[in-house]
Amino acid sequence: MEPVCAGALPDDVMTLKSKDRAAAIRVVIPFVIRHWLRQPGRAATVAAGLLGATVADLFMPLFSGQLVDAVTKLRADEVTLTRLKELYASGAGSERAVRDAERDVQAGQVAVGRAERTLRAWRLTEAEVDAVRAEAGRTADAKGKKADHADW
Repeated sequence: MEPVCAGALPDDVMTLKSKDRAAAIRVVIPFVIRHWLRQPGRAATVAAGLLGATVADLFMPLFSGQLVDAVTKLRADEVTLTRLKELYASGAGSERAVRDAERDVQAGQVAVGRAERTLRAWRLTEAEVDAVRAEAGRTADAKGKKADHADW
């Protein structure tokens, strides 16, 4: 017995296969639906897992961005504190400004710690958290320069 497409032209072979594909889909989709309807617990578990993974993928950039923002702000606050201490030592600055800057640095340290704990709670490894922290350092060192996206 000879295959259906043995005497056909190459273009005809593609047409025949697409007709078979449509028929296969009409058979497979109902089978899959019946299969999962017989296992509602497993279907719900798979659906919940997919939904959880999607939520994690959506929120991970947000939480990573919080760490980058916190590290960048902390570095700026530390520079400000250093400058204010120098001014205060020379008699040109106020003690209140130094205390406010110290409080800002402490708040920044708390924000960095909170962002790191959030990423660890989302099961990022130390290496991944360190990579986000390194990116934050590069952002802070850029001092407003536009990022080169070719490196990404």
